[in-house]
Amino acid sequence: MSLLNARWWGSFVAGLRSRPLADWSARLGEPEDVLIDALIEADPGGPAQDAPWWPEALRARADTSIRTIARRFGTTPRRLRRALAREGLRSGGVELDRRGDPALAGFRARLGQEPDAAIARASGAAVEAVQGERRRLGIAPFRVGGGPIQLTADEQAWIRGPEPMRRIRHRADAERLEVVRRPRSGVDAGR
Repeated sequence: MSLLNARWWGSFVAGLRSRPLADWSARLGEPEDVLIDALIEADPGGPAQDAPWWPEALRARADTSIRTIARRFGTTPRRLRRALAREGLRSGGVELDRRGDPALAGFRARLGQEPDAAIARASGAAVEAVQGERRRLGIAPFRVGGGPIQLTADEQAWIRGPEPMRRIRHRADAERLEVVRRPRSGVDAGR
């Protein structure tokens, strides 16, 4: 039986945010390695901060290298580094404090006013670092226009273009129908 189907799985994953894996291991009577394997199995992919093992990875980074953490949770160091940058905890190989990313200090007024990619290019920081700085400061992402564009019927018709010409089939009148047979070769021609 997979641990993902256990009655306590949901509370375990939610409780992992506040209590370390070692406490849960003792409480549930399951070895840590078995719990880690189940957490890896439950990982949906995508950003590491969405993985169920993320809180434990954050705890481990105080005294463990990113490579070791990545190996332990079956992921890549790059995925962890990007997630740490998105969370505003690390950027460019440097742990960030409450002051944020020094590379983005001169660009804070532009956060949320321009796309993250444009700020990243201008500052030389990673896009994930810009996202993390925005989150740390509580700034919403840049949005163009504010919503979906409403087109008039004329604009929609112009985009679609002219309707294609439909080919009209003509049926011959049965009264005017004349069948003509041509001879195939010299042998059949004499008959």
